[in-house]
Amino acid sequence: MSESTGGRPSIDHQLTIDMAKELCMIQRIPKGKQCRGYFLEIERRWNSPEAIMARALRSVTVTTRYLSRFVEKGCPKCTNMQKWEMLEYKHS
Repeated sequence: MSESTGGRPSIDHQLTIDMAKELCMIQRIPKGKQCRGYFLEIERRWNSPEAIMARALRSVTVTTRYLSRFVEKGCPKCTNMQKWEMLEYKHS
């Protein structure tokens, strides 16, 4: 431990991302404004239609690959599911 310089002992805190954002939003200094801009830009990108569609496409791709492994192995439940999907497709 380093030598005391007087005053109250310091304490290290761990912050969640939400709490860090909250603290940045209430600060009225240039660094707080910079952080605020950063978080708003990240949130804007995350919520853009392109990003939402890209995440959905990745999710569907992963799920399809996962399920296709079962179908290739001849999983009985998957075979029944394929028949059900074909019926549903015909009625659309």
